[in-house]
Amino acid sequence: AAQLDALIFPPWGIDDSGFVRMKSRGIYVLEMMGYLKKSCVIFSGQDHPLLRQYNHRVRCWLDDEDIVVKNAELTALGVLAKLISIAERSLKEVVVDVIGTGRCAKACADLFERLNVSYRFVSRHPEPSMIESSQWLKSNPNDIIINTAPVCMIDQEVMDHWRSMKTVIDLASGFPFVDSACLKHPFLKLIQMKAVPAQYTPISAAELICQFVLKEIRT
Repeated sequence: AAQLDALIFPPWGIDDSGFVRMKSRGIYVLEMMGYLKKSCVIFSGQDHPLLRQYNHRVRCWLDDEDIVVKNAELTALGVLAKLISIAERSLKEVVVDVIGTGRCAKACADLFERLNVSYRFVSRHPEPSMIESSQWLKSNPNDIIINTAPVCMIDQEVMDHWRSMKTVIDLASGFPFVDSACLKHPFLKLIQMKAVPAQYTPISAAELICQFVLKEIRT
């Protein structure tokens, strides 16, 4: 550890107990961090107070606007790949409801426009061309729904308005989009997509991080 010039954590960073949680196990890293030289730079996707307790320079790539935008574009490509794999119709025959207006939502919309895929935005604070979420909740939505908002919107009252099977692709992390009591509803097909760039475009996603790390080390 004392020889390291940089220490790179995963995108999700470190948890409150000092562990980096991997797929199969957790790695306790606080003890190792105590041996890092002062000039070592710590990189992580997300920040955490524990990363700063030894007064090292900490850089989080998910705070970089350019990376966040490019990451959203890679996420949109992953969503497109999933749509193609599950579609029973040509994508030119469907209309997609996109929940939210953040970077991922806009990246999906930009990709859909280039491919002539019809879509509509659903937002709590809609612009003239969008649908207000309270109105959407009381209607029968389109058959494909892409959620990018960290909020629970789908419950039994909402699903009472549904008249056919809906495929819901949930991109948001943290808060569930669908009430747990509705997960077995016969009109619901829920697809939860997490860490989409790492799954669908891993080389491009890794190169974004690599370029960020190299730039920071050289400055």
